[in-house]
Amino acid sequence: MFKTKDFKTIFANIRFVYMLVYMLIMAAAYAIPVKRFADDYLGILNSALAVIGIAILGTDFITRRIIFKAKYCTLLVFFIVSCAISCIYNLQYGFVNNVKTLIWSCIQFFIFATVDPDLAPETLKKHFKIFTESFCFIWLILSIISLGQFIVQYNPTWQLKSIAYLVREGFHEGRLFGVFIDPNFASLISVIAIFLSVLNIGKQILSKIYHIFAIAIQLFYVVLSASRTSLICLIVATVLFFAFETSSFLEKKQKGIFLKVLCSIAAATLALSMILLSVPVIKETSNFIVKKVTSVKNIEYNDYTSEFPQADIDFERPDVALSSDASNGRLSIWSDYLKVFAKSPILGTSPRNVLKFVDDNFDSLYINTRRYLPHNSYLGVLVCTGLLGTSIIGVWTILTFIQFVGYLFRNRKNQHEYYSTIFILTIIIIALAIGAFPLMFVFFSNTIIDVMLWVLIGYTKSLIRISEPERYTKEPLAYRILSKLPSIKSN
Repeated sequence: MFKTKDFKTIFANIRFVYMLVYMLIMAAAYAIPVKRFADDYLGILNSALAVIGIAILGTDFITRRIIFKAKYCTLLVFFIVSCAISCIYNLQYGFVNNVKTLIWSCIQFFIFATVDPDLAPETLKKHFKIFTESFCFIWLILSIISLGQFIVQYNPTWQLKSIAYLVREGFHEGRLFGVFIDPNFASLISVIAIFLSVLNIGKQILSKIYHIFAIAIQLFYVVLSASRTSLICLIVATVLFFAFETSSFLEKKQKGIFLKVLCSIAAATLALSMILLSVPVIKETSNFIVKKVTSVKNIEYNDYTSEFPQADIDFERPDVALSSDASNGRLSIWSDYLKVFAKSPILGTSPRNVLKFVDDNFDSLYINTRRYLPHNSYLGVLVCTGLLGTSIIGVWTILTFIQFVGYLFRNRKNQHEYYSTIFILTIIIIALAIGAFPLMFVFFSNTIIDVMLWVLIGYTKSLIRISEPERYTKEPLAYRILSKLPSIKSN
């Protein structure tokens, strides 16, 4: 037996610390220097995180069951069940990896995206601030190191034990990989860091200086990474931010609809122009810095002559410039995976054994030799879970989108304390949803970008529930059913 208040506080703190440590480990593990020296131990850490996550889920299940209080979480339960059915149906292709994936998925859905309605708003705000600032700080450090590698033109390659292909570090083939394993994902995470820095910028001068500096560093990395996906996501998020903020400001001033629309379009156009103009400016500035640093190094080693100035940095990506396929092979990959889907359309191939399924059923596809995964999060769900899993998670996605956008629309005139925070979190999630189209994350993946997405979804749902408690008097079906089961009661 335990006291309700003490248990709620202790459990909330344990869950928060777990999320924070989980995030820090995943962020560090995405850095090549960490992977090189700690690869043997990261598997042990992942296992420990999984065990602790299971313990948290189990403890909550036999006590308060808040893991089932997030709106539409019943659909997530059904999705997990559909994945389990797919795993059983495709048992001949493997078992252990599918079990691991289901565990990680449960942790993401029911710990990271959990809503605790009994948690005090002050505690929620404190946790959110610590979590987002910690993430932005560690990503800032890694991005600064990456920019330093660009300046000195550092460019080694490594063969890591846990990754089948050679990993590039520093500046290669017209793009900055930096310390990150993949610049596409890393730069998309930098987009998250940019908008969380905007959210946390504060009123004190030191806070403003720090966060503006962080935004600038992350913007430099996004541009130098040459990730077209991340640049598109940054543009969409920035345009939405400027347009909505302009409309919101004029709404408070009680201006007419025509003026609001006109000014919002102008603000969106300005935002688009700013991003597009910043790309060549950042490249030229970076090129200038590299040439200056290289010149100093050459003077140091008595190998500098003004008659032979350093060549400009080549920012052109050979894989894009020398290819007639603008999709970088994605169209071929998607075409092949549609054939895989057609082979098992109802239950799919199971979350983690799609390549084994391909090997067993096909022998002349592009993906047979290249060993590519779907390179599309939504296609990945369709192929791996079939129409059963896709229809369930598709409904959840649509309803969650309506939940977020509906809140913003309903409260645009009388904005609650958390309105701006919910708005910025929503545009981050929209940006990630766009990024998930040519990239593979969100589902059946366990990296820092997955952690951030599900945690931000959880905080957004929590803040909306705090803002509109009258709309949440009826708990989700899963909670209502499971609350009838015996549980450990509190005093």
